[in-house]
Amino acid sequence: MRVNYKGTDTELKRPLAEIAYTEKETHLLDRMIKVMTLQGYSIDTVAEGYAQCIVDDRADYVVFMSEWKKVKRSVKMWEKYGF
Repeated sequence: MRVNYKGTDTELKRPLAEIAYTEKETHLLDRMIKVMTLQGYSIDTVAEGYAQCIVDDRADYVVFMSEWKKVKRSVKMWEKYGF
């Protein structure tokens, strides 16, 4: 799973965080999206293997990535122990 800062999107006219994932990571991503939504982020799955989140700027992307990493660690731990 990769997360990149795209910059300003031509269609949305907003900076985006792009999330690329494999079919094997779909279950993990679904759980992560649920947790990130509770934290106030809106992550949309645009196509198979691609999701995006609108961020305000590069600094907001850095905060998003920090939260993303924490959530990823937590979800993996939950799965490991059967939650």
